[in-house]
Amino acid sequence: ALAIGTTCTVAGASLPDARVGVGLVGASGVVAVLAVLRRSGARAAWSLVALGSLGVVAADVLTHDGRRLFGSPLPNAWLGHLPAFAAFVLFASALAAFARTRARGRNRPAVIDALVVMTPLVAISWAFLIEPLATRHTAALATKLVSVAYPIMDIVLAGALAYFVFAPGDRRVPSFGLLAAGVLAYLVGDALHTWA
Repeated sequence: ALAIGTTCTVAGASLPDARVGVGLVGASGVVAVLAVLRRSGARAAWSLVALGSLGVVAADVLTHDGRRLFGSPLPNAWLGHLPAFAAFVLFASALAAFARTRARGRNRPAVIDALVVMTPLVAISWAFLIEPLATRHTAALATKLVSVAYPIMDIVLAGALAYFVFAPGDRRVPSFGLLAAGVLAYLVGDALHTWA
């Protein structure tokens, strides 16, 4: 998967339109997940990861290339963001499914630990991201809703990541660390993009 992603990144950087490279990297993630599906016991969770990755790529294409694809921009700019919102829900569902598979059922201590981590994160996000975006007087309502939805979805995904990390089970497998690091990097990048 890393080789496919690196190849797509290098090939995409040499193309005149860097968006193609971004799409290729996203598609390589889907291909890697589909390869894992053949030999994994958590097929449903990995399927959710693949669908979430497709959602991210679709949102990027619709948001940035809608005019080129359809001949005119989307009738409402927020429509391009819907696949990304679906991707957040799919990723969070996948993390919860992985945690439940690893813990073999429900795990209340992991939920409580995740809530302890989430409480200050929600307060900080509200104070520095959500409230300033929601009270912006110069933005249209649709713009405000989309701008506020991303930090809220980040909080949902961070909660699922915390539950995944705190759930009991074997944490020494490479997929645990790679998945947790990938989701964390995604969250940090999205938060920086929202804040900028």
